Amino acid sequence: MIRKLRWKFVLINMVLVTLILSAVFTFILISTRSSLERDSMEALRQAVSLSELMHPGFGLDEDDDEDDDDRFDDDRPPLDFANGQRVSLPYFTVQLVSSDTGIILSNQFFDTSDSSALQEVIQLALDEDCDSGEIRYDSYSMRFLKEETLFGTRLAFVDLSQETSTMQGLVRTLTLVGLSSLAIFFLISIALARWAVRPVEKSWKQQRQFVSDASHELKTPLAVIQSSMELLDQSPDADAEKRGRWMDNIRVSTGQMRTLVEELLVLARSDNATQQLNLGPQDMSDITASSLLLFEPMAFEKGKLMEDEIEEGVTVHGDAAMLKRLVDIYLDNACKYAAEGSTIRVGLKSEGKKAVLSVYSPGTPIPADALERIFERFYRVDASRTEEGYGLGLSIAVEIARAHHGKVWAEAERDGNTFYFSLPREK
Repeated sequence: MIRKLRWKFVLINMVLVTLILSAVFTFILISTRSSLERDSMEALRQAVSLSELMHPGFGLDEDDDEDDDDRFDDDRPPLDFANGQRVSLPYFTVQLVSSDTGIILSNQFFDTSDSSALQEVIQLALDEDCDSGEIRYDSYSMRFLKEETLFGTRLAFVDLSQETSTMQGLVRTLTLVGLSSLAIFFLISIALARWAVRPVEKSWKQQRQFVSDASHELKTPLAVIQSSMELLDQSPDADAEKRGRWMDNIRVSTGQMRTLVEELLVLARSDNATQQLNLGPQDMSDITASSLLLFEPMAFEKGKLMEDEIEEGVTVHGDAAMLKRLVDIYLDNACKYAAEGSTIRVGLKSEGKKAVLSVYSPGTPIPADALERIFERFYRVDASRTEEGYGLGLSIAVEIARAHHGKVWAEAERDGNTFYFSLPREK
């Protein structure tokens, strides 16, 4: 699934990049061609405006074989106009006096010594319905412009070989740039796909691990319930003590399953953003103090003491029930894992714009690698101590902190561990 998602990301990215490059390159080609066409049309307009007769007339009859070599000078520079402008492209201009007679006004590239070829070129231009266009004759590619004057139709032709060469060169360049860009973007897309899909991949792995761990945790109480019920069913004559012990096993396992299911529901609601919170100003000092009153007897039964240093009047914005649940999770963990005969210290104070709760439990320091995973679902530092819980409490604390725009973390000290919870104070 993750592999398909990566390639789908790459495919979408490449399609988008290809479309963008195609649009950009198309715009470049169209704008360049338009610019070249404007330049050639401007050259045509300049050429057709010539009025000076540079060469004597010629006949358009096919039997006119007079040698005209002395009338053309293909090496003469571009013609100067009265306003100082020069025609920028190779061109030649013809003034048609009658249907079979014309005058070559100027010529810079076409071999006008071949009257039949000249006649065919002129006829191709005359056959076009529009005043301007493109024609091809032999090796020539030309753009023409027709203009009616007092002396008849005047035709101007410009050479398109330079324009064609420029466009072909541009196409080759853009093709090379496009293919190189696509290759580079393909490699970048692969890297981006791995980076973008990484959170999804992590979430997917966590989800699979979550389902696996939940199934494993449910398997034990279900097995106890099933075996106890089978014993009750198969031993109807068993004494009351045994039957009572089997019933106790069922009640305890059922309670464990209920606790696990409730915790799973809390995490599922958090994942789906459906957890309903009753937000408002809350006295965090009172919430912490009320939780301490409940857990002090539990700690005393286990041979542990509790000390507190709670600042009065610490007010936060949140859900009272959720905040109390987080404090209960911290205190419950401290009662379970603090060393016997030790003193658990609970603190609450204001630090700038934050309210910070701390719960210190003496005991074996948590390893550095475990500190990074202690808030993961179903994670236990000592996996063998399954009777202490399911490893979901601190995960629920993470979700509660996130819902309150707060943060939870743990720090290992030389002779114990401290769990922290900070959240914004009420303004």
